[in-house]
Amino acid sequence: MTAQRRPLAPIVGAILGVPLMAAGVVGVLGDSARVDPWELARWVVGADLGHDLVLAPLVLVLGAVIGRVLPASVRDPVRWAAATSAVLALIAIPFLGGRGRNASVPSLLNRNYAAGLLGAIAVVWALAALWGTVRMVRRRRGENRSIEPSSVASRQRCRPGHRAPMGQERRTFAMGRPRASSSTSLSR
Repeated sequence: MTAQRRPLAPIVGAILGVPLMAAGVVGVLGDSARVDPWELARWVVGADLGHDLVLAPLVLVLGAVIGRVLPASVRDPVRWAAATSAVLALIAIPFLGGRGRNASVPSLLNRNYAAGLLGAIAVVWALAALWGTVRMVRRRRGENRSIEPSSVASRQRCRPGHRAPMGQERRTFAMGRPRASSSTSLSR
């Protein structure tokens, strides 16, 4: 019997991740004067439940709708832009709400975070539009250039290791364009 190979990623993840998680737990417990471990645990569990019960199902439904509604050439760019926009919005929520803002420290959270979020999302969607346009143009060019062999004989002549009869031409492709070449080589 042959031994089955196990994937390496989970092992590397455990070797690197377990010590980092342990250092985080030790740090939180050791600094409990400034960090409330129960509040942190509540936040971590709440974030996990929010992800698993709200965010992940929404992403799956949105991905399925995009897959059914949009053409294939723009599905990936739109999915990427939607997911990236959602992540940016989630990161911006504390800043948009002004959490941590203090009147005695005017330089703390003194930016227009709504404008920054909208600008970042606009850049993401502009990149997605560019990506989708490039894919659509490439796809159209590829469909216009496709050349199919006209007969079974031409398909057989193009097989590797098969030499066409002398004087007959066959289609070869260079740089994406067809060109005619003769196979007049006498050596096999």
